[in-house]
Amino acid sequence: VLSFLFRYWHATGNEQARNMALATLESMAWGGMNDQLGGGFHRYSVDGRWRVPHFEKMLYDQAQLADSYLDAFQITGDKQYAAFARRVFDYVLRDMRDPEGGFYSAEDADSDDPYTTGGHGEGAYYLWTEEDIVRTVGAADADIFNYCYGVEFDGNALADPQKEFSGRNILYLQHTIHEAAEQFKLDEAGIEKALKRVRRKLFAKREQRKRPHLDDKVLTSWNGLMIGALARGGAILHDPELTKAARKAAVFIRENLFDSETQKLQRRYRQGESGIAGQLDDYAFLIAGLVDLYQVEQEPQWLEWAIELTTSQIALFWDAKEGGFFDSLQDPTLVVRMKGDYDGAEPAANSIAAENLVRLGRLTDNKEWLQLAEKTINSFSAQINAYPQALFRMLTVRRELLEKPRQVVIAGRRGAGDTEAMMAAVFSVYDPGRIVLFADGGENQQFLGKLLPFIRTATMQENHATGYVCKDFTCQLPVITPDALLKELAGGQSTRK
Repeated sequence: VLSFLFRYWHATGNEQARNMALATLESMAWGGMNDQLGGGFHRYSVDGRWRVPHFEKMLYDQAQLADSYLDAFQITGDKQYAAFARRVFDYVLRDMRDPEGGFYSAEDADSDDPYTTGGHGEGAYYLWTEEDIVRTVGAADADIFNYCYGVEFDGNALADPQKEFSGRNILYLQHTIHEAAEQFKLDEAGIEKALKRVRRKLFAKREQRKRPHLDDKVLTSWNGLMIGALARGGAILHDPELTKAARKAAVFIRENLFDSETQKLQRRYRQGESGIAGQLDDYAFLIAGLVDLYQVEQEPQWLEWAIELTTSQIALFWDAKEGGFFDSLQDPTLVVRMKGDYDGAEPAANSIAAENLVRLGRLTDNKEWLQLAEKTINSFSAQINAYPQALFRMLTVRRELLEKPRQVVIAGRRGAGDTEAMMAAVFSVYDPGRIVLFADGGENQQFLGKLLPFIRTATMQENHATGYVCKDFTCQLPVITPDALLKELAGGQSTRK
């Protein structure tokens, strides 16, 4: 839904759509659904003010929310959204990553109660008593922290039907640093220092508690979502370590959950064992992540693998009679092969499959895949017309398919400072349907040139990294500075801020 609202604003200029998404993202980040000490988001809120979460943490939520906060940062330039995205990545890389690079699935909601011997309950790992905070950080710092994070002597839970939060506090941002500075007659820098000091101490103490149970299986589909988010994060936040983590996860999937001979995926991995034939969401979500990784790294291996997987996906899941993709493989024990038609906590696999076909169809000039994308969307037309809210992601794909494709070509030397500066300019601009192409004069340009002949003519000008802003493969005059490129990119957007 957040992605839909941002893309709708981008296409139409409707500021209400953008503001709804921004307000939601900010409320979530300030609320108890966001782990204020450790980063990462709990599964959902059980009250109308984002204060009381169901404390389970899911990998697919982290990936999709990080993506949305990155979008918000691109759209607004507001660094708070970049910080929210980075905290999600910090959590995932710290607590959810297999040593070999894949990502675990979830952490449970329930855990041992640190305040009751033998106790166990919802969110116990994350809860605090006021007394414990004061004892841990001292009265002066605790006063500031408790004011900012809504800590109360008797506990602060708005909803507690099971009486699990009595006398306990769920941390949320009740007051800003500015408000705290006025309240305590201190400067904002002093307040910020105190809060950082307290968060560090409380996090260290919380780390001594017994953590919630970790679901340490690695799922191909959810890892695909995380690969894409990390790749985008690396480019948008100028953090190569995030891109490196995305690459390592992709290598992990290729080495542990992919058969290069049959070009087929497996669904899950745990402690050295992989199994279960991959389903549609495994292919679609991984392909999406690989396309994002290719857009950032411009390494042909990721685009080649995405193409191979798409070919396999079509052979395994395409419904030649009705259009669209079946969610599961052909199996004689199945009475009916279903097609999920709801973009819920996870997007429908067909929504992502259609989006991949559009992106790859334009990256490779494969008109057949563009036609399959249209057929996929049309196969869900009855559901879309009857209840469009069910398929927000597919609606965004439909809009993108109707628009002329947009490309940005950067001609330059791989790894050179001027090339990196031009790429940074490209990824600072929100344009979700845009394709980024790198004319490196070498392997990548040769590979792309076989698919998109127009890129063969993209060259550096005046020995500088050069940008070409194109629409429907027709390019404007080249530019050689990031500022000039940003002006060209803004000129092609009718709804830029």
